Amino acid sequence: MQFDIKLLWGMVRYHLVIPFARFRGSSVKLQTDRRGHSLGVNSGTSTEESVDAETVKNTFEKVRDMLRFTLDLTEVVKRMLRNIRLKEWSWTTTVGTGDAVSTAMTTGLAWSVKTSALGVLSQLVRLQTSPEMSVTPLFNATAFSTRLQFKAKIRVAAVAMSGVRLLIHAGRAKGGLSGWFRLLKDLQPRRV
Repeated sequence: MQFDIKLLWGMVRYHLVIPFARFRGSSVKLQTDRRGHSLGVNSGTSTEESVDAETVKNTFEKVRDMLRFTLDLTEVVKRMLRNIRLKEWSWTTTVGTGDAVSTAMTTGLAWSVKTSALGVLSQLVRLQTSPEMSVTPLFNATAFSTRLQFKAKIRVAAVAMSGVRLLIHAGRAKGGLSGWFRLLKDLQPRRV
């Protein structure tokens, strides 16, 4: 996976690459390479993280806490997503199971998942392009690969307004602001 983020007409750039994911038992190891460029200053780090059932459980608990600490969080997020304009959308997938019948069924399943995801996405963000999607069946091999490439645009003022709305809605909820500060404190990396 590769993410390229550009802000302020390219003056601030962020590049994130996850070159591989290894499945080991019940966990997934992710290697990440982060590089940033901001007004002539370069920075970069490379890390390896393990995602297991405990990590997923903790993430769901944090999301549940965010919902509890913010009044109508889903509405705030929906309003923010409406400000995103999708300029480019290309999603290609290759599927193969080694058997022609099951490959055909898997190809149909992939199409239904992709079109459903696009339908939900089109309700949340503004599409300014015709999406390009394809599913290529490999009848004689076992394989799965997918590539999603998109370009999205959001204004800094819209992000700032969403932050203000989030603060207002968190302030109205019982224990909202203090709960958010605890969550943000827990997200910071621990120094040894």
